[in-house]
Amino acid sequence: METLTGRRIQVERGRYLLHLILKTLQAVKRAAFGGEGYTLDHFSSASITNYFKTFDTVFGNSSHGIRSFFNDSYEVFNADWTPDFFLQFKKRRGYDLKPFLRELFSPWKNGNRWENKKRLPATMSDLMLENFTQHFTEWAHSKKAINTNQAHGSPGNLLDLYAAVDQPECETFWQQFICNKRFAKR
Repeated sequence: METLTGRRIQVERGRYLLHLILKTLQAVKRAAFGGEGYTLDHFSSASITNYFKTFDTVFGNSSHGIRSFFNDSYEVFNADWTPDFFLQFKKRRGYDLKPFLRELFSPWKNGNRWENKKRLPATMSDLMLENFTQHFTEWAHSKKAINTNQAHGSPGNLLDLYAAVDQPECETFWQQFICNKRFAKR
């Protein structure tokens, strides 16, 4: 597998199935001044470290009176990729995913396909927890503050993500429970 940025490739005439794996290309919604652009890659340790550098410049080693740093609900739609995903998958699952890409994207059932398909979200969950949520908590603590996180909507295991922060917060679970017609009739 190669990165083909800015290069042309020649292939023999025939029928091919092409899989494009891209970042989400979603722009930040309602961005604050200077925050315009693509959303953060929550799965990339390097991306998160770079993101927090801006705040380190402003805050140094102190929160300057801020009690809790807040992360609003995860609203990065169709985010299921990071540049080192194949490496992270192999490190965590013990095998290379690339030979199975055709099976993953094919419509027919295959035993390996379902096993690999379950491991994709597990890997994304691990990356979300380790590279964003735990990093966010450590960063807030380095400023002698706590953090508040709304993890719902993320591709991670919500219990793990909420357990990794100081102050978990959500805005939709209870509302969905209350609005359930079966519950309301009782």
